[in-house]
Amino acid sequence: MTSPLGAALWASSIAGPTALGAALTGVALPLPLVASALAAHTALVGLAVASPSLGAFGRAVTQSARGVALTFDDGPDPEFTPRVLDALAAHGATATFFLVGERLVAHPDVARRGVAEGHAVGAHGWTHDPWYALSSRARLSASMDREDDAHRAILGRAPRLFRPPIGVASPPVVEVARARGRELVAWTKRTRDGLPRAAPDDVARRALWRVREGDIVLLHDAAMGARVRPAGVEALHTILTQLRRLGLEARALEG
Repeated sequence: MTSPLGAALWASSIAGPTALGAALTGVALPLPLVASALAAHTALVGLAVASPSLGAFGRAVTQSARGVALTFDDGPDPEFTPRVLDALAAHGATATFFLVGERLVAHPDVARRGVAEGHAVGAHGWTHDPWYALSSRARLSASMDREDDAHRAILGRAPRLFRPPIGVASPPVVEVARARGRELVAWTKRTRDGLPRAAPDDVARRALWRVREGDIVLLHDAAMGARVRPAGVEALHTILTQLRRLGLEARALEG
């Protein structure tokens, strides 16, 4: 079933180019009408790419089957990921880690520890490329092939769960991932813990605000810049403690 955004995107993809084509061939159309049609299409494309949870290009996982799913992007990291694993173990919780392929190869023992302790893993690109969603199908296929090979060699199986770098999707990303049996995973809560100067208290507040069964929380267990430390690592104890007080369990996605 097509999502409302998908239907709107389909309609705008016809209306925008049609209006522009008509204007270029001499059909008398008001310039504001043509500009509005093109602007609407551009805005809808941007929203669809930046928000895969809206399902414009295909289905994405937006709810955990059990408990609250804490998901960590950008690792494994030799400094931060073990701290996350220690905190999860102390609280009897499990989580889901979306691994950058080259970091998995660089730190295989960290990833193996996570799997051995009952956590789920997924793919997060071979590199953390901010322009990943604009890649060609051939380049995406090559990247996913390398990830699959690394996951099989180090963790024993190819990844089924998938979150593209920065969480940005596009039709080619969804198409190539789907051909490999990957399931796109979005989120319901963005904590902004990877931003410079993010405060752990603010991260915990965003994660816990109106949290409920089935939520998927976006966190990070690696730093993507020399001056950026993932505040979610510092906030994790508070998040896990408060979830328990609310009667909610932190559980890995089924992957």
